[in-house]
Amino acid sequence: MALLDGDRERRRDPRSRAATALLVLSVFLAGCALMEAWGVKEDSSSTFNHSVHVIDNELECSFCHDPETEGGPPTIPPLEFCSLCHSDEDVEKDPEDRASWFYDEEGNHKGQSIVALDEELIFDHGAHVELAGDDCLVCHEGYDESERILVDDAFSMDECSACHDALGVDDACSVCHSVIDENWVPESHGQAWERLHGQAFRMRQEAITGRCEVCHSESTCNSCHQSETPRNHDNFWRLRGHAVPATLDRDNCAVCHRDDGCIRCHEDTQPLNHKGSFGSPRNNHCLGCHFPLSSSGCLTCHKSTPSHNQAPDQPPDHVPGADCRACHGRNAPLRHVDDGSDCNACHR
Repeated sequence: MALLDGDRERRRDPRSRAATALLVLSVFLAGCALMEAWGVKEDSSSTFNHSVHVIDNELECSFCHDPETEGGPPTIPPLEFCSLCHSDEDVEKDPEDRASWFYDEEGNHKGQSIVALDEELIFDHGAHVELAGDDCLVCHEGYDESERILVDDAFSMDECSACHDALGVDDACSVCHSVIDENWVPESHGQAWERLHGQAFRMRQEAITGRCEVCHSESTCNSCHQSETPRNHDNFWRLRGHAVPATLDRDNCAVCHRDDGCIRCHEDTQPLNHKGSFGSPRNNHCLGCHFPLSSSGCLTCHKSTPSHNQAPDQPPDHVPGADCRACHGRNAPLRHVDDGSDCNACHR
């Protein structure tokens, strides 16, 4: 037991925890140094210094890459081509700094898989070179100064579409896609998609497959929902059911409805609880109030109503923490219904 207690004390001691953290850090740094000594470095599949070749040695892009390859991507030179310059330069270099480091045993450049396009895409590189006037940097901006293959700067569909629109290129799917066309349906559009698509629309995903506007326009949604309302939009929803969800999650309603739609309806039809003694002079609506007042409560509709925060201040002889109800509502009449709230929330 004494040993266990001593161990617990050491673990609770801040100096012991600091020593442990220092030991872990030392082991980590030693491991990094050992890997460096063994020649184990970061994966070089995306590492290539274009700056040395293009800026320092003033080589044109076409010196290494043939941009017009029957519609395919520009060629990546084989190791034998690189060796024309590197056979002498690489003699004194470490193996991981030689040109051969960038090629696998079959002679393929390790960066080819990174820049390779999806097989579903149709891309005529030669046609784009012709449009760019043989200036590769028109599309590949920054590559001349890069020390890595700029994978993160790969073209997005939005960039391609913007360029095509500017040039008046046909925007049909078949221009760039071999499988995707106007009749293609994403995998997400399965059996339950009719019920779940509203949630997906609200998420506003950045990925192309999650963006409705790629295939659909706003008029498509409007024309569909005018003839087919959501499943919960029955007669009960119209008369009573929509109030609570609209209060709790107005963003959900805003997918299809705008505030002016609510206003137009409620100008003619008051909520069903707005009757009897709900309003003046008895003001029983106070019984349904929630503090603090916010845009999801009364102020949603009654924006011109004076704020409850303008309630009269407490008389000077009133002290904080006093029992207001000991007098008000008994000897002194209240000017409104007592809903049980803290009087100090309005009367300060």
